[in-house]
Amino acid sequence: MKVKTKNKRYACEADNCDNFAYAEMIRTGSENRKGGWMYVCRKHYKLKLDKNGKPKEKQKALALWAADCAERVLPFFEKKYPKDNRPRKAISACRTWVRTGVFKMKDIRKASLDAHAAARKALADNNSAACFAARAAGQAVATAHVAQHAFGPSYYALKIAAADPANAKIKVAKEFNWQLHHLPKNLRKAWKDWQNKKLPKHLRKIIN
Repeated sequence: MKVKTKNKRYACEADNCDNFAYAEMIRTGSENRKGGWMYVCRKHYKLKLDKNGKPKEKQKALALWAADCAERVLPFFEKKYPKDNRPRKAISACRTWVRTGVFKMKDIRKASLDAHAAARKALADNNSAACFAARAAGQAVATAHVAQHAFGPSYYALKIAAADPANAKIKVAKEFNWQLHHLPKNLRKAWKDWQNKKLPKHLRKIIN
């Protein structure tokens, strides 16, 4: 998205919006608009609209799934660090974005960085499962910015499952099946494509 300042008065072109802007207007790429642009007010710019002027429902669905994946493994962190709520706050921020659609980069960035800082602390303490759980939370909230981050919590949850060599295959398969059944069907192809490109071979062998 690009921001342009304008002196003219424009109507917001987002669906069902009667807002106007005077000194500033936001322009967002849109293939179905004349000249490839659509004017939207600041309110709808913060909602991160798609090219049709509607909220990014697929990205929200991915974020909700990512939050579920991260929260599923959060106890691995909280049992070791019961007073550190940074990963939980990151998951909460992710769910808040899904619920409201209001995107504030500084809040999302802070929540994600805080969760990753908690992960580094766990790693320094040699608590790998706690580290992965915190990483999952940091990736989940980052989905509000970039949809591809949604697959991070899935990956870290699988890493936690694979950490027990004696039962790795069973635990990884169980975790993968849970993730699969909770991900909407229309988003599974994107997840599969991500697995083929990013997921380590030893995990792909178990789930394929």
